[in-house]
Amino acid sequence: MDSVTPFTCILVGQPDLRATLRLKVFEAVYQRVGLRFHLGGLKEAETAAYVVHQIAQAGVQRALFTPSALKLLAGQSRGLPRVINHLASGALWDAESEGAALVDEPHVQRAIGDWRDDG
Repeated sequence: MDSVTPFTCILVGQPDLRATLRLKVFEAVYQRVGLRFHLGGLKEAETAAYVVHQIAQAGVQRALFTPSALKLLAGQSRGLPRVINHLASGALWDAESEGAALVDEPHVQRAIGDWRDDG
């Protein structure tokens, strides 16, 4: 490419991409990034709405999580949808194994414990 040929590149990635671009070897690339945007996690109310929406998409029209369970889920997942999905699924399995009608804080706590033990 010469000086008159414009080049546009869009970089999309996980949060680790930002750290990688800050490495000395990528300094020239990092300096040329003209616009940066970081998509943060969902807020507590957004997390609850997300879980309710996902449950509705599965065909369930009633509440499955207590408000306190949703609050704990939001805090522990940092609002990251992939983590929300993982923890919510684990909590649902735990509640089902006990025959509970609703997922409560202890179910979410056990899902969190299981998730942390995976690493």
